[in-house]
Amino acid sequence: HYHNRGISMASLLGELTSQLNSESVAQIAKQLGVDPDVAKKAVGAALPAVISGLSLAAEDPQKRERLAKVVNEHEAHEGSFLDQLAEIFNRVTHGSSGSEQQANLSEILPDILGDHGKRVERSVSHTSGLSMEMVQRLMKYLGPLLLGVIAKQMSGKHVDADAVNQQLTHEQQQIEQSWGKAIVGRMFDQDHDGDFDLSDIAAVVMKQMG
Repeated sequence: HYHNRGISMASLLGELTSQLNSESVAQIAKQLGVDPDVAKKAVGAALPAVISGLSLAAEDPQKRERLAKVVNEHEAHEGSFLDQLAEIFNRVTHGSSGSEQQANLSEILPDILGDHGKRVERSVSHTSGLSMEMVQRLMKYLGPLLLGVIAKQMSGKHVDADAVNQQLTHEQQQIEQSWGKAIVGRMFDQDHDGDFDLSDIAAVVMKQMG
């Protein structure tokens, strides 16, 4: 039923999955207090769902303006992906030791996703078996990483709201081409309760992780 079970490595999803290796997933699992396989499935479900949710949220002019502002203000991280994770874990777990803008990065994703975020969280919880509280913590880890990849891919130029919207629309189209418009769209259907099983998508994303 899927058109293409691969992930374009030029995409945001491809960039993230190429960097999320077993060591970084183990770090996330440790922070959540769960088995690495459970964390990996949760991440595999969360990444495409979050990108799809952001694409829908960016249809709101105010939200895409805010996203563009965050991307433009995002400071390029030096060091490894694990270093970035450690920094995010420290901010989420112990509070910010950096700027106010850095502190807000872990909160920006659920704020921009809004109602779409609740549907993502319920679906990731349903798919992985993680509690809603754990999924919400996972989102705080993944949000800054995703925004960092967007900033990296658009680095060297000022990003306006339309550019962010176009990037996310392109990402959504790639996800729909890979897994079908219906399977992703149903999760955000207004009549759906949000308990949508993302196991098929998660399995493919998990295989792409380093």
